[in-house]
Amino acid sequence: MMPLSARNVELNKLTESELVNSLQYHYQPQFCMNTLTVKAFECLLRLAHPCLGVASPAHVLPYMDDADLWPLAWPKLLNDIAVEQQRRAGILKLAINVAPRELEAGENSVFLNTFYGMAKAGQLSAHDIEIEITEEAQITDYDQVNASIFMLKHLGSTVVIDDFGAGYSNMSMLEKLDIDGVKIDRSLICGIETSITKQAIVKSIVDISKVKGCYTLAEGIETSKQLNVSRDLGCCYGQGFYLGRPSPHFIYKASF
Repeated sequence: MMPLSARNVELNKLTESELVNSLQYHYQPQFCMNTLTVKAFECLLRLAHPCLGVASPAHVLPYMDDADLWPLAWPKLLNDIAVEQQRRAGILKLAINVAPRELEAGENSVFLNTFYGMAKAGQLSAHDIEIEITEEAQITDYDQVNASIFMLKHLGSTVVIDDFGAGYSNMSMLEKLDIDGVKIDRSLICGIETSITKQAIVKSIVDISKVKGCYTLAEGIETSKQLNVSRDLGCCYGQGFYLGRPSPHFIYKASF
């Protein structure tokens, strides 16, 4: 794979329009722990360019943040989601990663305005979309974020905290935000089969989430033991390479 610095040089050669039009989602399935049926697909951003190939989020997201390309990207990405929903009407639930800054921006957020407009126009089914709040930045205005969450939930969407236990995701977020679910970060699931400490942490997150009325999803499941331990600790759902890798196609069965 091309080194990050070299790939950034190549990205700089693209116009904003070329880069945005090269963005696409790959879809990773999320499974119910007890039945191993698909709950939803997480939309994971990729850049697919005829010259640069397929670039992962580690290469694309920092560049998009630095170049402030999200206002151009969201209309394209939400339209892509709407197209997939129309192809699979009523049978497809998608989870979208959204940075806290979009929710803090309120009425100035291109994401929120585009999402609201498309949902109200019937172009996009908000009921079949889950918003995953990423952990890349600390939330400073919880009131505004909760106001944005209220709007999204009023449209029919559910809202969850992504990568809980990593970065800026912490108990304060769990307490203050009006969310529906918690995705437990892969760093807590990796090695959980042999770590009593990680088991205790995950169990505490599960228990606190239940008090708040939230479900829990274990991220980064890579072995059958991690699957079994996470399920025994009370995680409702699971996601990871053991169950299914990201793909441009929708895979409804566990990979093992």
